[in-house]
Amino acid sequence: MLAGAGGALGSLDTALNVAFPALVDGLGISVADLQWVVVSYVLAYGGLLLAAGQWGDTIGHRRMLIIGAAGSTGAMVGCAMATDFAWFLAARVGQGVATAMVMAAAPALASLAADGRGPGQGRGQGRGRGRAIAVFQTATGAGAAMGPLVGGPLVELGGWPAVFWFRVPVCLALLWLAASVGPVVQQHRPRADVLGAALVALALTAGLLAVNSGRSFGLTSPALWLTVALTGAIGTGYAVRSRRLPAPILDLRLFADRRFSTANLLTVLANGAMFVAWLLVPALVVDRLGYSPVVGGLALAASPIAMGLAAPVAGRWSDRAGYRRPVIVGLAIEAIGIGWLATFGDGTGALTVAAAMAVIGVGLGLFGVPNMAMVMSALPDGEQGTAGGLSLLMRTTGIVIGVAGSAALFDALEAGRGFTASYRATTAVSAAVAAVAVVLATVDGRARSPVPAAVDESVDPIGPRRR
Repeated sequence: MLAGAGGALGSLDTALNVAFPALVDGLGISVADLQWVVVSYVLAYGGLLLAAGQWGDTIGHRRMLIIGAAGSTGAMVGCAMATDFAWFLAARVGQGVATAMVMAAAPALASLAADGRGPGQGRGQGRGRGRAIAVFQTATGAGAAMGPLVGGPLVELGGWPAVFWFRVPVCLALLWLAASVGPVVQQHRPRADVLGAALVALALTAGLLAVNSGRSFGLTSPALWLTVALTGAIGTGYAVRSRRLPAPILDLRLFADRRFSTANLLTVLANGAMFVAWLLVPALVVDRLGYSPVVGGLALAASPIAMGLAAPVAGRWSDRAGYRRPVIVGLAIEAIGIGWLATFGDGTGALTVAAAMAVIGVGLGLFGVPNMAMVMSALPDGEQGTAGGLSLLMRTTGIVIGVAGSAALFDALEAGRGFTASYRATTAVSAAVAAVAVVLATVDGRARSPVPAAVDESVDPIGPRRR
């Protein structure tokens, strides 16, 4: 329950999307400035996910969630009360930091609570990991769907600050829930790799900034290549240092296992492919088809709603039959849904768009639960925070790459082809990316199918482990 509540809070930020026009007017900024509203949050959130996960492994995930909920409360108040753009961006950075704490702790709590398993029982012995992760995934889907549905009416009633004010009692409720439940026993807590966490955070922040700002910098810009060089230098420094430590924040030797590497790559591809829908479908529904923003929001909400409904099915399926099949089926369904979107044009109805978005959501729901469980099963009980943070980081990386890549492709095509042809081409490319993910998952699965302990306790879920 606590893990689900944390996941729901972290995904409610979708409410801000419908407040963008009011935010432009309220703070006196330009439409172009809106990118920093997103960038400031994503860089802080994505850059600190691994560090927050390891901190939770060290001090306890419930305590980490309490700190994150308290920080989220203050950040929401700071955003809502902002009177200038600099103040607002500073509060958004604080919100990203606090959300990283909440979201890194939530899946770890879910994983450790699988079928009543405590950390002392040994990794790989917990039945029900898929169903436990499904609780977190369902809650995140519900929060993502609720955000725009609630945000629209709130902006009408109270302006853009309302999309932050309504989350203050939600943060307080999460804080109360985390403080009231019994402590989660965590044995074998690792010492925090503070320097390693700092290096990872800096490298990730620089890397995400380079991907997100590539278009605005320009491919020949010294600023872009300086950022890329900085990312590479810090990443290399971390890699050299991590080889000398018995317990770095992230053991890069894990990526030598093909199944572990593929699971993380699939997360990037699946989330990168689907974000073309969030980028272009609103323009299709509202600008081209002439529906109201409310109808556009409902069409978008169909995807996270379907994802939340499919997640419990994926959890039961993966616990019973293993992770490989739901991963492949989920990716295939996602590819079909995105491919269906690529056929739409000026004569498409809103219900048809919503149906395609729902298909994509079903695919992501079936894929996300077992894939996250695979990644988290690769790390010991004492590092489930790091594992959850890594999985969410791969999701965030996919989103950033997907948005940047699809936006760049659409902009390059639109001048010569117009909206509809450019929309179809960009969406078709995203469908192809999802199809590549299906092929990778199928080929990797033939090498060896990771089977959860509920099916065969003698099978190691994923390759090498750290002792």
